[in-house]
Amino acid sequence: MLDVSESDHVPRQVVPAPQAVVARTTSEIAAGLQASVVNRATARLLQRSGAVRRAGDPAPPVATTGLIVDDGVTDLRAEQLHRTDFVSQAQAAARQGAGSAAGPVADRVEPQVNEMVARYAGRPAAQLEATVRAEVAGAAAAATAPAMITAIRETSGNEARSQLAQGVSDEATKTVDA
Repeated sequence: MLDVSESDHVPRQVVPAPQAVVARTTSEIAAGLQASVVNRATARLLQRSGAVRRAGDPAPPVATTGLIVDDGVTDLRAEQLHRTDFVSQAQAAARQGAGSAAGPVADRVEPQVNEMVARYAGRPAAQLEATVRAEVAGAAAAATAPAMITAIRETSGNEARSQLAQGVSDEATKTVDA
């Protein structure tokens, strides 16, 4: 049973049990709920700052295009990358971002990263760039291909943290319900 205070909106666990059990159980539950509240607050701050976009949010204006070019292009500008190089660097960045954010469950991110890369790897350069700009927070405003790689790393880390937090929240809910 949860008792929610109107003043602070922080759920408190009410458990009729021996004092020693209540202290340990309440501490465990409080830690899980605290993490959940902090994660939600962080997500709201990121959303307000524009660092994270939700599906349907308008994309910021595109700074420049042609940052990802076909592999046959020989006269690359400093801000450009060949498609194959971009995919390779994006895959490494996604692994790095997700792996560092996932902590003890970092080994679980590899299949998700591989699935994402497989979806994008075969696309022509212009289509790949348009998709990354549309789907990766921060990539729409990138003025260089390396800046798009950085956006991929950051977004991958944010998504891994979000999934990890959701798992912690789900476990806290199961504990509270038990």
